Amino acid sequence: MRAGVATGDGPLGLDAAARDRLSERIGYASAFARRERRPVIASATSPLDPGLDLAAVVLAAQRAEDRVFCFEQPDRDGFALAALGEAASVEASGPGRFTSVAAESRRLARGALADELSTPAAGPVWVGGFAFADEGGATPEWSSLPPARLTLPEVSLARRGDVAWLTATVLVQADEAPDALLERIEARLDELRPARMPMLDPDPVEQARVAGAAPAEHFESAVARAVERIAGGEVEKVVLAREVRVHMPRPAEPGAVYEALRGAFPSCYC
Repeated sequence: MRAGVATGDGPLGLDAAARDRLSERIGYASAFARRERRPVIASATSPLDPGLDLAAVVLAAQRAEDRVFCFEQPDRDGFALAALGEAASVEASGPGRFTSVAAESRRLARGALADELSTPAAGPVWVGGFAFADEGGATPEWSSLPPARLTLPEVSLARRGDVAWLTATVLVQADEAPDALLERIEARLDELRPARMPMLDPDPVEQARVAGAAPAEHFESAVARAVERIAGGEVEKVVLAREVRVHMPRPAEPGAVYEALRGAFPSCYC
């Protein structure tokens, strides 16, 4: 679902020098890909206004087929990472999924042409997640996600403190024309605009209903069992999670929910 964010004036994008670097690197990567018979990552990064709402920017530019990634911790020096589009992705399942995904992402990143930056998460970055279970989640909410998936986004925006960066990334295949690749990533960049998150309705006509996926007694008994096992020396630490489901009279805008969560829990990763 695309978030109903409000956009401002003027496109965001790479500065002229970064666009020139990206064009040149795509050309080099294309020649290398043909010679080595494997894809090569080409990327360029330029400064971005740190006052922008990075999550709102990517949600506003989301296409119908896009997944987006937003990850931030406001209290940690304003850290934020937002990503859009897919230059490449790797998936795996089973007990070896961590090793498999790590190996494939390293293989694709070998020989990448990119700017060297010291800001965390600036430059080409893999985003995604892993299921606890070897074969992934069994409930409908997780049906669209594999047990392990990492994506190299076409566009990523990173901020730490008063510094922010915009990165454009292309996976160059041997049989793709450099001009076409550059045109495609520039079209993606031209869709970026400053944006603001929508707000949740403070006084809705119909109220949402919040309920645990399992009875509260189930969680309480799990806590009691964990305490017993720790006291008995079986384990040193147990991490318990409680699933809560929110039933709403109409679909919620993801951006509004995200805005509410990061505002209410600025010390947490949202």
